Amino acid sequence: MSESEEKLDRFYTNEVDPVYEGPHNDEIRRIQSHPDPLHPDVNEKDPWKYKLDTVSGYRIVEFLPNDKGDPRQWTKLRKWVITMFLGLLCFSIAFASGIVTGNINEVAEYFNVSIEVVILTVTLFVIGFGVGPLVFAPLSETVGRRPVYVITLFFGVVFIIPCAVAKNIGTLLVCRLIDGIFFSAPMTIIGGSLADMWINEERGVAMAVFSAAPFLGPGKTIKFIPIEEIIIHD
Repeated sequence: MSESEEKLDRFYTNEVDPVYEGPHNDEIRRIQSHPDPLHPDVNEKDPWKYKLDTVSGYRIVEFLPNDKGDPRQWTKLRKWVITMFLGLLCFSIAFASGIVTGNINEVAEYFNVSIEVVILTVTLFVIGFGVGPLVFAPLSETVGRRPVYVITLFFGVVFIIPCAVAKNIGTLLVCRLIDGIFFSAPMTIIGGSLADMWINEERGVAMAVFSAAPFLGPGKTIKFIPIEEIIIHD
């Protein structure tokens, strides 16, 4: 048999080979290569036709090239202003966590409690740091950063007021815990905000500003001096 006849014989043999009908045929799945017109994977009201996540039902949004809505397309000046503001915010919250220790003896005397009880104001604040991120971190990925910033900072500032005018140690302890929970949100999502703005190659310095703030804040707690001790008498 010549070589050409051998190739032709092999070709016809392959053509007439029966399809395997073994038990494994049941495991073969049909893979959809085109969208199902009856069950589309996009929101019909969305002009951009972003795909819907099959698990959560939310739209998977991707920025278009040179999209002005993309934070990474912002100017360097705008990104640095926001970065410094976020670093200052982180510093302020870290400062607030230990601010009571700046005059701890007089706080203990005012409320007529021990030093250990006054230290609880710091402990409960830090416990709030551990509780809040369990809710606020994933929430910021779902509803966005801005609503979480605005709502948590609003309530955090509101609960500073009862801390300032507290007439008993119980009020101070409870409000410090609540403040710790709400103020944990910025501490948690600032890193995500920076990652939203800066590309990997430019993110190092911005993250350094954010990372240094929590360490500098508590270290800058100062001792407050009553105003009457500052006034110079004739």
